[in-house]
Amino acid sequence: MGYYHSCGITTAGALRCWGFNGQGQLGRGNTSNSSTPVTINSGPQYKAITGGERYSCAITTANKLRCWGRNYDGYLGEGFRPLLTTPNSIDSSQVYATGDSMSASSCAILASGGLRCWGLGSSYCLGNGTLFNQAAPTTLDPGTSYQSVCTGTSHGCGVTTSGGLRCWGAGGSGQIGDGTTATSTQPKSIDTSTTYTRVSCGTNFSCGLTNTGSVKCWGQNNRGQIGDGTAVNPRLSPTVVTGGDTYTFIAAGHEHACGVTTSEELKCWGYNLNGTLGNGKTTSSSSPVTADSGTTYQAVAAGVRITCGLTTDNTIRCWGYNRYGSMGNGTVNTVSPYLELTPQLVDSGSKFKAVSVGDYHVCGISSGDQLKCWGYNNSFRLGDNTRTNRTTPVVINSGVTYQSVFMSKGDGAGVGCAVTTAGLLRCWGRNESLLMGEGTLKAYPLPIW
Repeated sequence: MGYYHSCGITTAGALRCWGFNGQGQLGRGNTSNSSTPVTINSGPQYKAITGGERYSCAITTANKLRCWGRNYDGYLGEGFRPLLTTPNSIDSSQVYATGDSMSASSCAILASGGLRCWGLGSSYCLGNGTLFNQAAPTTLDPGTSYQSVCTGTSHGCGVTTSGGLRCWGAGGSGQIGDGTTATSTQPKSIDTSTTYTRVSCGTNFSCGLTNTGSVKCWGQNNRGQIGDGTAVNPRLSPTVVTGGDTYTFIAAGHEHACGVTTSEELKCWGYNLNGTLGNGKTTSSSSPVTADSGTTYQAVAAGVRITCGLTTDNTIRCWGYNRYGSMGNGTVNTVSPYLELTPQLVDSGSKFKAVSVGDYHVCGISSGDQLKCWGYNNSFRLGDNTRTNRTTPVVINSGVTYQSVFMSKGDGAGVGCAVTTAGLLRCWGRNESLLMGEGTLKAYPLPIW
């Protein structure tokens, strides 16, 4: 018996399995559950079977070992894909621009404006009208052109090139923004009287930047992440962030959000137990507070326990949880709760043009278009072919130039994706939720296609 699934061998040596099949653990060639036993791998006869958490292994009467199901960290024993010194892209027939990833799904925008998504289909978070998982990028909302996209734990949102906001997936916390808690199986238009330029998803909430510079957030507000100065939870429709500032950039994290104002100040709001608001405190705030006063910013990335900002002089500064070197300055904090409450300069002397934050790790694009990553490296999430934590940035995929990067930022997520200057999409790391987009559940230590 495995985890919510079972297998058995008949007296004739046939292998039969039944139960939950979300990650292929039944071995039937798909991810459909079965309430009755189904014959697996018809032909060979089997003599022994064992089930893991979401995988299974069996021995044939010819003494051959066969395994199937989830391959997180190489459970299936078939080795990782041969390591490639020059990684290839996924979905290589397409030209990409940018994207976003959470713990269950990823979406990316093509250079043409088309939207493609992949990952787990639970709660309709892929927006394709079904609950089926997608192991490779598939087109979402055909015929609609997008300029911004984001994915939450079980929902997604995008901004069309005409400024329309569209969201899909689970709505139990109001994260769809349509005034209800209903699930939306496909993208639906939200707040149609407002023109948006960017959207960013948190765990169960989202924030959008309008063409007038105001920020609106919606969804779960148990930590003040809506930024409206209230404890009203949830907010079912887009609600203006308080304070009267106008913004040029926004980013939503796990339970907090940040934005860059038109005066280049960084403001953050929401949950702050890990110091992610950057104001030197651990007190949460339901209204924006100034982060890193005196430093001017152009962009920001919000993760689970870490926030990083891109300054106007093209340096990166990070703050929050630093047990694994995520500040990128060569240090780790060895004293619980392992926090850096004041922003830390990353890799002194280096210049960057983009930054993305995962759970305990960070990646950035240097001014020379190199991809650099640092922090926690379990499950190969830094993409440097090791599991060694890095306290300073290391170059990933040397020789290839990149234009954008997006890390899966759900708690425990471990996949990174980046788009090369040629428009190729490349991903690496843990593949538990099909976030690699290359058609399997394998984990890969280097970017692959």
